[in-house]
Amino acid sequence: MYGQRRPHDRFYFEQPKELIAGSNQIPKLDSGNFQIQQRHIHAELLAAFLRKNWNLSAEEIKIAEFLDLPLENPASSENFTPPAEAKICKLQQWLNSNEAADLATQWLTRLGSSESQAAIVLKGFKDGIEDFQQQQLQDWNSLAEDMLELRNRMIDPSETKNLEKIARFIAGTKRELDKVGSRRLHDELAQASILPIYGFPIDVVRLLTGESNEYNSAQGKHRLERDRRLALGEYAPDQEIIVDDRMYKSVGILKPTELEQKFYWVCQNCNHFLDANTGDEPVESCPVCGDEPSSSAAKRKKLYKVPKAFTTDWEKLPEVTPYIKPQRQPVSQIFLINDGDLSETLPPQLGLYTLTVSKGGNFFLANQGSYGKDKGFDRKGFAICTTCGRDLSDLLPKGETKKSRGKKGANKNSATSQQSSQIPHTHPRTGKPCSGRYTLMHLGHEFCSDLLKIVFDSKTEPTPLFGEDGEREDDGEVFTNTKNRNRGLEFWRSLTYALLAAAAQVIDVPRTELDGLFTPRSDKRANIIIYDNVPGGAGYSRRIAERFDEVLKTALKIVSSCNCATSCYDCLQTYSNQLFHNQLDRHLVAGFLRPIVEQVSPDEELQKFAPNSNRINLSFIADNLPAICRKAAPDTLIYLPRLTDEFGLNKGSNLPWLNLLTDAVYSMRLTNQPLELIVSNLPDPNEVSDASLDQRNHLKVWRKRLQQLIDQSLVKLYQASAEHFPEHLQKDVPTLCFNSNQNNRIALSLQHFSNNKSAIWFQTRSPEGVKKVFSRLEKLRQEARLVQASELEDPNTTVIFLNPSEKEWNGYFTLSELRKKLGIENALLGSQVTKVVYCDRYLREQGSEILVDLLQGCLNSQCQVEIVSAEDKETKNASYLKKKLTQLFTKLQPNQKYLSVEIKSSKQIYDIPHGRVLKIYRKDGLYYKVIFDIGMTFLARECGQYRVKFPTYVVIGE
Repeated sequence: MYGQRRPHDRFYFEQPKELIAGSNQIPKLDSGNFQIQQRHIHAELLAAFLRKNWNLSAEEIKIAEFLDLPLENPASSENFTPPAEAKICKLQQWLNSNEAADLATQWLTRLGSSESQAAIVLKGFKDGIEDFQQQQLQDWNSLAEDMLELRNRMIDPSETKNLEKIARFIAGTKRELDKVGSRRLHDELAQASILPIYGFPIDVVRLLTGESNEYNSAQGKHRLERDRRLALGEYAPDQEIIVDDRMYKSVGILKPTELEQKFYWVCQNCNHFLDANTGDEPVESCPVCGDEPSSSAAKRKKLYKVPKAFTTDWEKLPEVTPYIKPQRQPVSQIFLINDGDLSETLPPQLGLYTLTVSKGGNFFLANQGSYGKDKGFDRKGFAICTTCGRDLSDLLPKGETKKSRGKKGANKNSATSQQSSQIPHTHPRTGKPCSGRYTLMHLGHEFCSDLLKIVFDSKTEPTPLFGEDGEREDDGEVFTNTKNRNRGLEFWRSLTYALLAAAAQVIDVPRTELDGLFTPRSDKRANIIIYDNVPGGAGYSRRIAERFDEVLKTALKIVSSCNCATSCYDCLQTYSNQLFHNQLDRHLVAGFLRPIVEQVSPDEELQKFAPNSNRINLSFIADNLPAICRKAAPDTLIYLPRLTDEFGLNKGSNLPWLNLLTDAVYSMRLTNQPLELIVSNLPDPNEVSDASLDQRNHLKVWRKRLQQLIDQSLVKLYQASAEHFPEHLQKDVPTLCFNSNQNNRIALSLQHFSNNKSAIWFQTRSPEGVKKVFSRLEKLRQEARLVQASELEDPNTTVIFLNPSEKEWNGYFTLSELRKKLGIENALLGSQVTKVVYCDRYLREQGSEILVDLLQGCLNSQCQVEIVSAEDKETKNASYLKKKLTQLFTKLQPNQKYLSVEIKSSKQIYDIPHGRVLKIYRKDGLYYKVIFDIGMTFLARECGQYRVKFPTYVVIGE
């Protein structure tokens, strides 16, 4: 509906084929995925246990009830542990029973898996419940410790003056403890990847509008719900949402005081992530890179809350859908909180890298809001009213400026100092005045998924992620060291997205179901994390690890074969990584992966061709050959065994190399250097069978064109055959090779295998690879002979090349001038014409009028005129076209006895040769055949004169 001038939209607008061509992946459900089976069996085991003992479901139980948390007296124990009678303890005990084992076995049988895996399922469930208990108790006990400390302060005589303040702290801590206890068991187990949510996300939030409350939703009104990760960007305050041809605007979050609050910090130098339950202690230095934050503000952790719902202003009516698409608030990159506890390191491969598969990894995503002059993590966030949840960012001052920093009293009017002040505003859902105070915060989201951690060994020499020097600059998301001389950030981000693109191809899943990130290491390397971008994970990470050699090989192919400058949507860019497009560079990845792939998966055929080479399919090169030829520069050498297209390199065109090489010739002409072309066989029309008349005609064009280019010193043509170079050199020469010395040099070779394998291109872009290919072609040229223009002379054939951009063909011509320039005047006027035959598959009214003009006055009343054409999808029918053309050619031959117009059906269109041929028979016995490359469409008639519209050629043979 909307198009914008952003990279994603512009890429597909300029290349529509990439949007509409190809085939969609077939939706599939991997019912044999043991990891998904496990979660479903966990759900059946839990349901059977709760139903048997309490007749309850997991949706009806809260965490406090499941763990038997002491809600009434949370400070009764410093380190609470569930008592034996707690539901979680009884569940752990029941999982060891024969009843649980029998139930697991029954479900494995139903799902087609081995019964022997029952023990694995039960152990996985028990381990998951144990980890789940620790995670929940960690949240509880950290707050309970704070509560115990606050209560001790209440009875401390030295705190008498602070009793009111301490009481407020106690009340706030009690609210946070109640939030932990009120979590739904089913939701928490699903988010911990113990219960299944694959394909059915339950972690959704709503956008409440005046028409989306419970009553109106039940009456058929809209109900806006979104996965929380997407909602952080689409439903966040100040975002506009289109629904039912109306635009709604989000203005706040629902019940902010009931939301848990946490804190996080991001290193400006290496992107290291820390999370915490409190924000009291500042971060003095990064635990990974040792960098010290540059200001006190940079040391502070940022407060964030996880929203449960967003809201619009119910008092305002929605607007009509605008013509311009609403802008989306970008969210931050995703960070890894921890790897999860169930990790397995696979055996290392050649000491080049280490792979670790983990289940239940925890990830974090934030929306840092729009308030504040900084960007990314340093942005101040949203100013959320703690009473009604409205975002008051637009009502606040714009914040401190650079000039005001450091000045005495400069912060008196800053947003930080105003957090306790009241700003007049209305409640978004009631419309009544609200007197609540605001708090600056980010909005966050935490989720779990399986992951694969990739660590490349130091001997692979990856680019360091960070350096000791370098100027800090914001990258649009978080403050990072983007000007460091080693380009670390660009390298690791590019490598991450290259591996993601390759992994999706190798395991055959949509690219959107995988995502990744990198985490810094103290040795200046980084861990690359690939995770399942589906709720709870789907086992993709292990499949990627098992086929990682293929992933590396595919990644190298992706970054080496693309024709873009640094990155595009064909290689590294995706819709979701638009924030980082300026940091992606496929060349950095290609240089790193190439030596690794050559060790992990050596390809003898590629190594024989050239170092640092890769395989490319025919269609890809067919799309890019024109651009390559138009960039030809000095030291370009092209070898062609023959000039006809045997492999469909130009998508079936009869003259692929003439058109492509003409582009290369004109590119070389700018440097005053001839194009050097080596062939095994000169074009010889007599060697072509009579059945291939089109090919014979085009070879005549080849000879004439090459003769002209040689005469003009634009081409040096060499012929290399068996007697002209040693036998060993023949074996080293591929079917076709193209070397172009450009800024980005390239060498291509078309490999045609004799064992029925499909033809494929070999490509190298490295300096050493191109040098090797070029030296091989130089040897071939030295052994070959230089072809003279006279050898291509054909006295019986005339070829006229027309180009409106050249002076000779730029302008308007009379009919007589046009006949002379086209070279057909002698054929028409030298003797009486007895018969004219014109065959053109696509002849229509406009072209017929031009042809009638060309032949007008050259035919007598006894001359036979035969016209052959065919209908197509745009033609109403054959009889209609025949009627129209007959009317036009009656002007040329009024005697119907000597006029024949034949229109073949669309099914017979290929019975007519592709070439547009005019045959002229004369009374003196001479016969002329005139071939028009694109028929009569290259001419336009204006005010009685004619001009050439398109570049083309005309062949005249006697």
